[in-house]
Amino acid sequence: MCVIFAMAAAIATHQLDLAMLYAAAFLVSAMETLFDSATMAVVPQLVPEAQLVHANSRLQVAQLSGEQFIGPALGGILFAMAASLPVLADGFSFAVSAALLAVALRPAWHRGRHRRSRRDDFALVEPSQRTAGTSLAREVREGLAWLVRDGRLRLVCALIAGFAFAQGLGLAVLVIYCTRALHLSGSGFGVFIAIAAIGDVAGAWAAPRVTTRLGTGRTLRLSGMIGAAAFLCLGVTSSVVVAVIALGVESFAFGVGLVASIALRQQLMPLELAGRISSAMRSIIFGSAAVATLVGGALVALVGPHAPFAFGGALQMIAAIVIGGALIRRLAADERQVVDLRERIDLTESPAAAEA
Repeated sequence: MCVIFAMAAAIATHQLDLAMLYAAAFLVSAMETLFDSATMAVVPQLVPEAQLVHANSRLQVAQLSGEQFIGPALGGILFAMAASLPVLADGFSFAVSAALLAVALRPAWHRGRHRRSRRDDFALVEPSQRTAGTSLAREVREGLAWLVRDGRLRLVCALIAGFAFAQGLGLAVLVIYCTRALHLSGSGFGVFIAIAAIGDVAGAWAAPRVTTRLGTGRTLRLSGMIGAAAFLCLGVTSSVVVAVIALGVESFAFGVGLVASIALRQQLMPLELAGRISSAMRSIIFGSAAVATLVGGALVALVGPHAPFAFGGALQMIAAIVIGGALIRRLAADERQVVDLRERIDLTESPAAAEA
């Protein structure tokens, strides 16, 4: 919030330069990482485990709608009035968000009448604070070590990082694809992006119903395969209609997979390490997407605008089948183990029979 307000002031006074812009982008991204890591630990405490997919679905619908529809529309209107107004409004949006979180996560005795707790009150379980002598580097190593040791999280991270790399190949050069392969104008490219945004929101909304039918692991694999098939279609077509349909399908699959992957990670990560493990996974996933942008640009230069989508679709299909299949088998094995342990306990046996 403070960084955004400083940016708005710099724009209004014509003092903004490139170095300030880079610094602001770095700070906002760093704070966003902290916020997302904290969210991974807070959401599982607010809703039952069975409702994690539904809760994350609604959160992603709200976030994607704000980022891809409401925000850009309001930003364009405000920018027409003054260049600093969109940034100023963004700062106020962060302030409102902070105020809402302060009220929603306030300790229970503050919210009831006369400081009496209510039945729906809750108290967040905070991870243990850093002890003396524990360095930040050590905590990072702890998160990475847990990620490496836990086979389920390791498979989830590998799967999502593979998807991020495959999608990054094409999405990084999407404007080149639209202008060179589809021959779209600037306004046509805007419509193309809007179709993708609609698919993201629709997929996030439909995620609970899909995961209820298929399970989280199968949902991840199926969404990856559908997205891969759509990318392969983009890699061979120059038809605007076919490309729009393919991108809409890919975006829908992305929205479903996004919600399913977040809910699965929240189920698998221990609370005390949620922030560290989440940060480690984000570093791997975002790093994979960053490398993909370089590779995608090279493929455009060497082969053509269709190549990143064709290569990305093929890689994502392989990742979905191989890694996704391994994840499904691992989750199924863990589920069978839990069931076997429960079946060994005879809850119907009477105490008298047990003594005999």
